[in-house]
Amino acid sequence: RSKRASHAFCFSLLKGDEQGGRPMPRAVLMMDGDTAPEPAAIGQMFSCLVNQGLGCVSPVLMPERVNTPALVWQTVRLWGLHGILWAAQSSVGFQHPVGGAFAMFSTEAVMSCMDEYCKAAREQSVWDSMR
Repeated sequence: RSKRASHAFCFSLLKGDEQGGRPMPRAVLMMDGDTAPEPAAIGQMFSCLVNQGLGCVSPVLMPERVNTPALVWQTVRLWGLHGILWAAQSSVGFQHPVGGAFAMFSTEAVMSCMDEYCKAAREQSVWDSMR
């Protein structure tokens, strides 16, 4: 299954909880299986999400080591070239696009777009079937 189909499945579970009158979480954490956060990262992300009233937060992901040419290039590309573009996109707030590997969303933000998102994910879609 694609990441998008997995998100749609998770969102449909939330929708079922909402319709069933069960308590809703305050936030939803989406994390790839190969992503390992620092011990305090999830708590810090939740604190930022709640205290600042944000819809989503994502940490700055950096490789643990930069000891191969591929990791050097990936780091330069991600934080050098893309970093300049991201800073230019929001020169006041220094916002950056959320990476798909590790992000926390407020339940309110998820609920506001989940119906459309779940309709958009279709198993027969070429994009949704890509792994």
